[in-house]
Amino acid sequence: MANVPLFAVTVIIICLLAPPFCEGLRKRKGPPKSEALFNCFYRQICECGVYEAAQECYSKLTEPGQTWLIGVSNTCGLNDFLEGRYAYDVEIMCTSYERDEVRHCFDIVNQKTMERMREVALTDPEETKGLQRTRNCLEAIIAYCESANQGCMR
Repeated sequence: MANVPLFAVTVIIICLLAPPFCEGLRKRKGPPKSEALFNCFYRQICECGVYEAAQECYSKLTEPGQTWLIGVSNTCGLNDFLEGRYAYDVEIMCTSYERDEVRHCFDIVNQKTMERMREVALTDPEETKGLQRTRNCLEAIIAYCESANQGCMR
């Protein structure tokens, strides 16, 4: 107890006795991760029209991975995604549907992709590499969102 500053102990005690007081002390980091991810995707791809970024990340997948992603994207019930024209299909999705409909599709694809990553992690090294390359590509977009706030990649 001697190593813990008295101020820290005091704050902990106050927070235990009066939790509403401490709500204001918590650092607000913004929306939850999935919300921030969607906001970034929607801002860059749909609002800024950087459809080629979606195509570039898609192209990092293996052929079976691309086929799989097209199939998953088609389960959303929006437009029909076809192989070889991912950027065009994403543009159609962004310009033809409301944000909440795009969000629904995004959530489906994101959830299925996370499941796919777990499935192939130990069984298909090439697919795992393709998914990792795609993830790295998407992380670059997310890093841009974090650094440029509301700016568009161009």
